[in-house]
Amino acid sequence: MVDQAVFLQRVDDVWQDHCEHMLTIRSIFLYLDRSYVMQMQGLQPIWEMGLTLFRLQLAAQGRAAGSVAAGAATAGAAGGGRGAGGGLEIKIIKGVLVLIERQRNGESVNQALLRSLIRMLGSLGLYKPLFLKAFLEDTERYFAAEGVKKMESLDVVGFLVHVERRLAEAGEACVTHLQGSTKKALVGAIETRLLTPHVTALIEKGFVSLMDAQRVEDLRRMYLLCCRKVGGEGEVKAAFNAYIRRRGAELVSDEAREKEMIEYLLEFKGKCDNVLMSALGGKANVGCVNALKDGFEFAVNVRPTRPAELLAKFIDVKLKGEKGVSEVEVEGMLDKAMVLFRYVGSKDVFEAFYKKDLAKRLLLGRSASADLEKSMIAKLKAECGATFTNKLEGMFKDMD
Repeated sequence: MVDQAVFLQRVDDVWQDHCEHMLTIRSIFLYLDRSYVMQMQGLQPIWEMGLTLFRLQLAAQGRAAGSVAAGAATAGAAGGGRGAGGGLEIKIIKGVLVLIERQRNGESVNQALLRSLIRMLGSLGLYKPLFLKAFLEDTERYFAAEGVKKMESLDVVGFLVHVERRLAEAGEACVTHLQGSTKKALVGAIETRLLTPHVTALIEKGFVSLMDAQRVEDLRRMYLLCCRKVGGEGEVKAAFNAYIRRRGAELVSDEAREKEMIEYLLEFKGKCDNVLMSALGGKANVGCVNALKDGFEFAVNVRPTRPAELLAKFIDVKLKGEKGVSEVEVEGMLDKAMVLFRYVGSKDVFEAFYKKDLAKRLLLGRSASADLEKSMIAKLKAECGATFTNKLEGMFKDMD
């Protein structure tokens, strides 16, 4: 039994010998090829005729009882074409698939031999009807098994990085030895078997921990890969929304730390905004934008009135002024506070506390800046309308 690697090398040697001799023959009969053959219907050009003979001889030698070496020598002398599949073609294709699997397993293979054999299959018209079908079936089998194995042995990020590497390898393979038209089907097979069956489990296992650790690059990797699955983007959106609801509700419900509730919520909002913009597609991803908005609306209103009261107190402190904090910085904090204000359901509660605190600041002269006070009123007016701020603006007129 001839070793498979030796067999493939002998096939390639015969193929190279055939091509060399056919080039010589075509050069000798070039005038005949161009002037006579092309004018006669039903005749093949010399090069095409050589391919037809090579293909036919491959099929014939596969059925013969002789040795592979003798068959290869005869095939080299004769040539082949588009005969029915079934002889040495199948054995060659199986051998090529073995080389590809070894390469996927990280073993060193003869790249030049692999590239030459696949090009030979393409030249003989065997690539699409025979090789591609077997190759894609083998690819699906391989990556279905690998997906299960890697989910057991790798953490979430490790699995995602592995999938990225496999997809990159597929693109590289379509440049180095496979036909370029294979890329779409090959990538689709990898996505379908290696990634898609595990998307839900990956999100369930890793999304919360990645969010807690603010691993933006890994979240971006997860988002981009999960979007390759039909419905995967929706699963990421749901996980993002659930995370904001859960962590936000924990912050609002923590009575022991409610004095810092607004600071914690602003910090949490900043982290979620960063993830949205850097990892989840930014404002163009309307689904995740709405998921963030819905999540914060739910979380802030877990306690209907307390966040509204604390937000008014937070703004009161900022407008009274803090040592070492500039007006520009205070303006920025007020803008952030207004973002939370949009989520507050009990705006009447906020109005009552804000009005009370504003009266004290004006009567006792505790405002750090009249400009900041007016700026805050303008923000509230833009958000809620003139009716909401009529009494507040009236207080400034009374003071004047």
